[in-house]
Amino acid sequence: MNNRYEIEAAPPAAFTTIELDDFAALVRKGGKVDKNVRQRLSGSQLLGVVRHDGQIVGTAAIKNPENGYRSDCFAKAGSSEIATAFPYEVGWVFMSERHRDAKRMGPLIAELIERYSNAAIFATTETTNSAMLHILGKHGFTSSGSTYKSKLGNDDLVLLLRQPRV
Repeated sequence: MNNRYEIEAAPPAAFTTIELDDFAALVRKGGKVDKNVRQRLSGSQLLGVVRHDGQIVGTAAIKNPENGYRSDCFAKAGSSEIATAFPYEVGWVFMSERHRDAKRMGPLIAELIERYSNAAIFATTETTNSAMLHILGKHGFTSSGSTYKSKLGNDDLVLLLRQPRV
């Protein structure tokens, strides 16, 4: 069964319009993003997908966050780090529920992060998302500041930072 899974990481321009639509629809299914995610995909550094039998079942990205959003994340967390020192964000991470046991998100995120190993990266996730906290922690992310409330729900979020590999 596992051999029917494939991981792909590429710039947004490498994906077809249908693939980008599928990516955005899957991310929106997670319910943790605003509705204009599809328009923002092309501004990302790198998109990653997990495919099962050719269908996109998992997503993640190295994003170029807007300055205001990035500053807001760092301010809400009360981080002592300088927000602009972290130009990239790991985000839009979602795996279809029926494929979560396949354990493909870790390898996808590892692939994305490895391509940006010399860059500082941040991520935010719910404090209750133990799988994501584990995956990011395994790749050198550590929490910064305090938890804060998400603007898209009542979830408590944590800011995670990864320093560049020297």
